[in-house]
Amino acid sequence: IRNDPIVVYRQDTLPPPSQTELVLRKVESTAHLLNVRSGPGLGARVTYQVPTGTQFDVIGMAPGWLYIKTMAGQYGWVMSQYTREVDGPVG
Repeated sequence: IRNDPIVVYRQDTLPPPSQTELVLRKVESTAHLLNVRSGPGLGARVTYQVPTGTQFDVIGMAPGWLYIKTMAGQYGWVMSQYTREVDGPVG
C-alpha cells in the first residue's frame, strides 16, 4: 500500500521547470506573430504571441513542438516549423 500522494498534471497545466533548466538550443520566431500555447498541440490554448525575430531558449520538445522560455521568463509551446536556430552560445 502506497501512502505517498501521486500527482498527475494535465499536459496543458504542467508547472514551469526548475530554475536550473537545461537549455537545449536558442531559436527565434520566423512567423509574423507566433502563437505561444499552453501545451503542444493546436487544441491547446494560445497564451500569448511573439513577433518575428523574438528569441527564446528551448528547454523541452515534443514531436513538431518546442517548449520555450522567453527572455522575459515566460514559458510555453511553439510549433517548431515557425522557428529557426540562432547561432551563438546556448544557456
